[in-house]
Amino acid sequence: KQWYQRRVAITAGAQEEDQHYTEEDWSSPNDCDPYCLSKILAEKAAWEIAETSDFELVALNPTMCVGPIIIGECTSMLLIKRILEGGYPVLPKIFLPTVDVRDVADAHISALTATDAAGKRIIVHSKNMWLKDIAMLVHDNFADQGYKIHTRDMPDWALAIAAKMSKSARFISNSIGKSITYDNTKMNTILGIEGREVGQAIIDMCYSMVELKLASKKGKYVSNVTYLDDTELSFDNILMF
Repeated sequence: KQWYQRRVAITAGAQEEDQHYTEEDWSSPNDCDPYCLSKILAEKAAWEIAETSDFELVALNPTMCVGPIIIGECTSMLLIKRILEGGYPVLPKIFLPTVDVRDVADAHISALTATDAAGKRIIVHSKNMWLKDIAMLVHDNFADQGYKIHTRDMPDWALAIAAKMSKSARFISNSIGKSITYDNTKMNTILGIEGREVGQAIIDMCYSMVELKLASKKGKYVSNVTYLDDTELSFDNILMF
């Protein structure tokens, strides 16, 4: 039992450009927004500390986390919330790598106990989705409950104009039409995690936001909290550990 009490698992970040990524790759600080940059600097600092310490380090690099919210507002939910509430009248053609947050929770447990995990960076990723596909999924599950989810494509020329006036739009414009793939072999083989169905995780996230009053509740909304069973199981495992 003593060996894993001296191991630390941290959550870092994953790359977001047009190519295939493995754990050998790092995001370029010059191409990142402040949130992404903070992840890079924090992980590099952790590895520097680990080099001169007597504990083992495992860095987990999850892609965009989706799934049930259990406490309060978080960064990962903001995009899905905006889709649900009709905040995107048009959708830029951007590619989003996603993973169920419950798989990320399970990954942290496995990272502390798996023999071969020590000293490794491990990508935690399940599925790649275009933003429009996510919007269509939310639309198909919530449109008949009174939610107005937009699914129209944003013309490239419109984003080009917006990029000249907005720093966030400029950051998005760099990702237009680019596909990303991630090698999650280590997640599968070292941590023993196959990954839940991300589509269902997105739906679970929408329901949890409404239930926690983090997103608006429409008049035709029908409560669905079946996601709680799986969510409680994952996080109870962490508490028991």
